[in-house]
Amino acid sequence: MKIALVNQPIGKIVFEDPSQPLHADSLGLWDCHVARQCRQMHDASVISRAKIGANVTALPGGVPVHIVADEDRSVSARAARKISWKLNNLSGEKRDRPHFASRTYCADYGAKVAEVIRDNDVDLVHLHNFFQLAPIIKKKNPNVKISLHMQCEWLSQLDKSLLQEGVDNSDFLSGCSDFIARGIKARFPDRAKDTFPLLNGVDTSLFTPRPPEKQDDGVEVLFIGRVSPEKGVHVLLEAFKQVTQAIPNARLRVVGGRWSAPYDYICRLDPDPLVQAMEGYFRNGSAYQAYVDELASALPEGSVEFIPAMPQAKLLEAFQRADVFVFPSVWNEPFGMPIIEAMACGKPVVSTYSGGIPEFVHEYKDGLLVDRGDAQKLGDALIALGHDAAMREAYGTAGRSFVENNLTWKDVARRWLENTLVTT
Repeated sequence: MKIALVNQPIGKIVFEDPSQPLHADSLGLWDCHVARQCRQMHDASVISRAKIGANVTALPGGVPVHIVADEDRSVSARAARKISWKLNNLSGEKRDRPHFASRTYCADYGAKVAEVIRDNDVDLVHLHNFFQLAPIIKKKNPNVKISLHMQCEWLSQLDKSLLQEGVDNSDFLSGCSDFIARGIKARFPDRAKDTFPLLNGVDTSLFTPRPPEKQDDGVEVLFIGRVSPEKGVHVLLEAFKQVTQAIPNARLRVVGGRWSAPYDYICRLDPDPLVQAMEGYFRNGSAYQAYVDELASALPEGSVEFIPAMPQAKLLEAFQRADVFVFPSVWNEPFGMPIIEAMACGKPVVSTYSGGIPEFVHEYKDGLLVDRGDAQKLGDALIALGHDAAMREAYGTAGRSFVENNLTWKDVARRWLENTLVTT
């Protein structure tokens, strides 16, 4: 069977030198890992915008990549897109009908992808999030089976009339957690039998345990993710004040890009009071970064370090040197990839009762969970683990065991094929 995993229209894969790691966002990496596993039994490839070196013949693992040309960047094309965006806004755009949800948003990409699928006689296609691609692909490939995988709540949040055509043209629907899958089933009950949870995976051969090198009696806490309101870095900094009082040599490392998620993608769609309370920071990202800096400056000198985002392959050292991994999401996190990477490295986790996170962070077994937005309880949990090395070791061991047995990329590919090949 011929299978194609299609990257998001906003994603791009960069692989210019076979001796260097591949660069891509989390979903581009998802496609590469799952395609590699699928190739053990099927002819699987990746379709994506890409920058590939002249001496590169395939992605790691021998996965073929079909390159979709970048959209037209000419002055006239950019002007046309800008006019389209403005007209969309002037037309009285509703809260649940943002511009990125329109069919025109990714029509060019969809048309090019559809041609690749047709030219390569693909049987089964995997899409991430952008439901608008499904009808475009089906129009040129009426016999292809399409699996639409959601890593966000769009199918539960957007105007149903916008979603219907994309859902109708998708043969299978899945969510990156049962939290997301349940939302899809509730919104489209007639598609419940075609909808399933498909949790994300981790490369357990890359992310491996190593005891942290202790240089003093302090504790190092690690956060990896973008410094954006929904990720709760401001709550973490508030909590860390009490951590430094209880553990004077405690250190916090924040690894990730300092930019707020677009207002349209999260705050505009999510009525959750905790999310809406941060509206000003979504609309003014620089104000949020200034607030983060203000909170950090109130902590003991040298106790907090901000580190720019780095490729996944370089995150291992950051995970291994940490004592505790923290992921203080304020919104309902659809999944939380850095959490399972930390668990694979044998690190105990402190996170929140948020979205899909309780599905793989098992409280009092491999981590601790607290209420979203509660700095006091977050600090208490970090202090508890910081003071108890035996608990940290036990939780870390249990976490590693869980991901090894349930959340490898082999597990992801197997579950996906089990749910889609039954009727293809």
